[in-house]
Amino acid sequence: MAEHNPSRGGANDSAQGALPLAGVGIPELGSGRDVPFRLTAYSRLWPDSDPAEDRDTFWGPMRDARGHLVKALGGGPAGSQVIQRIGRSSYRLNNGFCQTDVWQLRDKLNAARAATPPNKAALLQSAVDLYTGPYLPGSEHEFAITARRALDREVVEALVQLASMSPLEAAPALLERATSIAPNSEHLYRSRIQAYAALGDTTAIHHCYQELTELLSPMKLRPAAPTVDLYQRAVRST
Repeated sequence: MAEHNPSRGGANDSAQGALPLAGVGIPELGSGRDVPFRLTAYSRLWPDSDPAEDRDTFWGPMRDARGHLVKALGGGPAGSQVIQRIGRSSYRLNNGFCQTDVWQLRDKLNAARAATPPNKAALLQSAVDLYTGPYLPGSEHEFAITARRALDREVVEALVQLASMSPLEAAPALLERATSIAPNSEHLYRSRIQAYAALGDTTAIHHCYQELTELLSPMKLRPAAPTVDLYQRAVRST
């Protein structure tokens, strides 16, 4: 789920000013349907400027960035309404004209919360299928880190829930995927050990426990007592 940049500016000053603003604004607009943005832009792009005094510092590049987007989207009424201004300093993407995979994923998760089996399982599967990787990987903006962690957490929870609703043979792959997203979550290794034990797969139990110990070793840590106990019981029972 990487950042999409639909506009490319020219060599003129206004285009050059618009691109940094678009680089911060477009992904933030895509992470949620409403975003208070103007003060955020000042703090990230022009920390030495006073928002109350230097209004053109923001509004000039914003007009230019919006113009580039409209041009990239083909112009016309639809293009001019892709980014909607809400109030004095908030913006949102118009979901009547565009859609994002993050929105679609969260819509599926919200629908799954209100659904009953088997619709719940189908919605959870649709949601996790939409997850293609971390949100804005490599971005160190605070909003991106927060959104990335929240999305990963939601997807991991969906995978764990889906594993609990799936046939025994399908659960390990779902839990392994959850672990790949959140490798430091020890409870996921316990869930995997339980899933392998249910299938009588002693080799997978050993590999899972070894994977956890190798992860913890550089930090001079060992698996928690409940994990050790579960591992020993699982080995004895298979």
